[in-house]
Amino acid sequence: NDCEESPVSADAESAEALALQVREALRHSAAGSGPVSGSQLRAALRHGQRAVASEHAALTAAWGSPLSLFGRAAEAAARQRGVSEGDIAAVCVARQLVDEAAAAGDRTDAYEAQIVIARREGRGVRRDALLGHLDALDELTGRLRGQGPRLAAARAAFDRAIAAGG
Repeated sequence: NDCEESPVSADAESAEALALQVREALRHSAAGSGPVSGSQLRAALRHGQRAVASEHAALTAAWGSPLSLFGRAAEAAARQRGVSEGDIAAVCVARQLVDEAAAAGDRTDAYEAQIVIARREGRGVRRDALLGHLDALDELTGRLRGQGPRLAAARAAFDRAIAAGG
């Protein structure tokens, strides 16, 4: 049954390999590659979303609190304490990225539901849209990961400003 959990191994390498195979099959669908099962599609989506969630969690840990709480008032307070614009910008970029991660999670949930419905109704799903989302998850994972060092440096700058009494 397509609604049950995929029999994909919990092993990260196996999940990564399956996700790559699914993406390649979706890319080459016009070349006559075979069908991709709903379970495989959902496993690839879950793998991509887990990677985004892991990097999101890493940014939250580096900052020490939810980045969604860093708003205009926090920006103004940081400026008053003498935190550099570059460090403030690093936090703002991280906040935007975690907002994107939340939206990507919502899209992943919607795609998973569409796959289940398509299976139940005996129809397919739009491969191009699904592939685009899988690629977007990978790209977002990379941007989240890349922001980690900048956010860690910004956290240190914020801490120094607080310690200095700013």
